[in-house]
Amino acid sequence: MMSTLSGQPCMQRLCSLASSGPSYSRHHHRLLLYLLLVLSWKSTGAKGVTVHNVTVPTPGIAGEAARLECHWSPGSKGFYSVRWYKDSDQFYSFIPGNRPEVKVDHNLPGVTVFLSESNEYIVTLRKIDLASQGVYRCEVMSEAPTFQTSFASANLTVVDVPEAPQLTGLRDKYTVGDTLRVNCTARDSHPAARITFRVNGSFVHPGSGRVTPFPTKGGMASGNPYALSTTSSQLILPLGPHHVPAVTVLCRAEVLSVARANSTTVRVEPRSSTLSFFNAGVPRCWPGLLLIVVMSALTYALSTC
Repeated sequence: MMSTLSGQPCMQRLCSLASSGPSYSRHHHRLLLYLLLVLSWKSTGAKGVTVHNVTVPTPGIAGEAARLECHWSPGSKGFYSVRWYKDSDQFYSFIPGNRPEVKVDHNLPGVTVFLSESNEYIVTLRKIDLASQGVYRCEVMSEAPTFQTSFASANLTVVDVPEAPQLTGLRDKYTVGDTLRVNCTARDSHPAARITFRVNGSFVHPGSGRVTPFPTKGGMASGNPYALSTTSSQLILPLGPHHVPAVTVLCRAEVLSVARANSTTVRVEPRSSTLSFFNAGVPRCWPGLLLIVVMSALTYALSTC
């Protein structure tokens, strides 16, 4: 039910006040006209556009496309335009009343629109890079006469993911009792990659004492916010009988939630029975002493012949 003022409908009362002549100043007339406009808009039940949210890749990957989505509803008055901004710069607009209905503002670093994959709800960027990072805002405007505006934004973080990490320092074959040492290196990532190891499927905890990280090269230390980093770590693994017949070492380089991995398998052989006999709880010098005894006995035997 419409609200009333002094027993009269509110709209009628305001109209009579607005036309009452010199008893009201120009300021009062403007205020009354504004109230009339607001009440008129509300009385029709008109509802303008509403932007609910904006979604972006989490994270975006350098060299790949990025799909930005604006989730909005037009309300009862329809919409006049959809505009996209990176930080404070507009780069895309969709206005159905124009021909062409799509307009792209170029020369914005890191932003190249894939037109065939874009419309009033979606904007697709071609091959993003680190310069594509920023806050992306979708702004939708309703039709005349209100031209009501609604907007939402989301932050796009872009990572540069390295190729599969490199494993170096491994031999083709090991023997129980040897120590395996392997370096894992992830090159050209942004931000710096986090390196982890698995041995035969089991995770090697960084605090186990078997993983030694090396200082990161490049990256933010160079003073360039887009500089790439190189990260390395070493795994040191004493080999026991349970590693026979083989050990598979997997290195995983992770940048935020994106990862690349590389693995290799090496043979591990048991010790020979002779060496096992001599090394089963006896001093290492015993084989040499036994050889001396044998040679002495042979010499004595030959001298008595």
